[in-house]
Amino acid sequence: MNEFEKKISWSIRQYKLLPSAPSRVLVAVSGGADSVALLVALNALGYECIAAHCNFHLRGQESNRDMDYVVGLCQRLGVDMCLKHFNTTEYAAQNGLSIEMAARDLRYDWFERQVDRLKAVSVAVAHHSDDNIETFFLNLLRGTGIAGLTGIPRKRGIICRPMLDCTRAEAEEYLREKGISWVNDSSNQSNDYLRNRLRNIIIPSVIEQFPSARQAIGTSIGHLQSARRIYEAAVEDKRRVYMSAQPLAIDLSKLVNSEQEAQTLLFEWLRPYGFNLTQIRDIIASCDHSGARFSCSDDRGQHTIAIVSRGQLLLETTSDIKTVEQDAYEVSLEADVLTPIHISASTHRVSQFRPQRDNNLACFDAEILSGNPTFQLRHWKKGDRMRPFGMEGSRLVSDIFSDAHYSLLQKQHTWLLTRNDVVIWIIGLRTSAHFQITPSTTSFLQLRYQP
Repeated sequence: MNEFEKKISWSIRQYKLLPSAPSRVLVAVSGGADSVALLVALNALGYECIAAHCNFHLRGQESNRDMDYVVGLCQRLGVDMCLKHFNTTEYAAQNGLSIEMAARDLRYDWFERQVDRLKAVSVAVAHHSDDNIETFFLNLLRGTGIAGLTGIPRKRGIICRPMLDCTRAEAEEYLREKGISWVNDSSNQSNDYLRNRLRNIIIPSVIEQFPSARQAIGTSIGHLQSARRIYEAAVEDKRRVYMSAQPLAIDLSKLVNSEQEAQTLLFEWLRPYGFNLTQIRDIIASCDHSGARFSCSDDRGQHTIAIVSRGQLLLETTSDIKTVEQDAYEVSLEADVLTPIHISASTHRVSQFRPQRDNNLACFDAEILSGNPTFQLRHWKKGDRMRPFGMEGSRLVSDIFSDAHYSLLQKQHTWLLTRNDVVIWIIGLRTSAHFQITPSTTSFLQLRYQP
């Protein structure tokens, strides 16, 4: 066992990252030096490794080159492999995400499913100490709390990181000793991204001026991790004083009047829901004003509304909202709908069309009836999206509800009309841009909800 393998073995034991070999481990392998070194080392340590490679198809032929390299590497090492192709650009556009965030969501969702399918104990990813320092600087420059300064967690859920005590240079030297090549991602050389500027320009400049900076920052991160545990315990103690679970609420007035660090406490409690520091300040400023509303979404798309009411901050999240227990109703729009709600349906020549401001009325090009489509009435469910008429792109139905200041009860009882499972009408609120009436329309379908 060489020094690189010893470091990884020590980290696994010290931080209880993996059971002892030969446990089955899914190893995320991109083809770069870091992930290749991790796969080779874990394989040498006796783990039953299965390489997991994602082709996001973002870099043309280079993406396919990386995939082919990983396939060949696994054959040479005698390691099993699973491979997944993603249309990352399409997924990002459909879900309103950046390319980076879309790739992250796709990758980790697939990893989770593969762990279950293959009965692996964990997914090992190759973040190393240089990544940790970059993350420290990235969060520091964006503005962060103590959590953001503690770097990358060694273990979270099914993900473990056995290489956080190793450097990028050590990984490359290890592969040279083994006579194993790797591929380079050309996008890492572009300084268009902040992380790349940190990696290629800023951190090297800091180390040039302060040669011991890498070790000193690593030591500071370790101290901050210890301080964070103490800090979080104190924050949790205060949470029990001011926050109730049923209903989910914070005694905002008592908090503001009793705690000098009310802003910090509120930020820590609400940060997991996606609230930022500016919103926290506005919430505190609204402490004495009932009716103030604030909304946000976390990185998993869960939406939360915070409402100030008589000194209390009431929190409503999508996970709290349970739709009415009822199957979807398949309906025909060739005639009036009578169940589960009453909707009159009629077709008219386009010359009779007159735009009206009436949320209980929806008009579509009559082509909406062509092709034997399936229409259903149902209540909303998490993840529902619609492309609203008059707006660019799609939006979560939950966000449309929030913009309209719908209460939980209203959300629970609002009906959606779908065509082939595409939401075309939030009844009583918004119609979609699908099958809108255009100059080429000859006849239109008029739907009127009768409350």
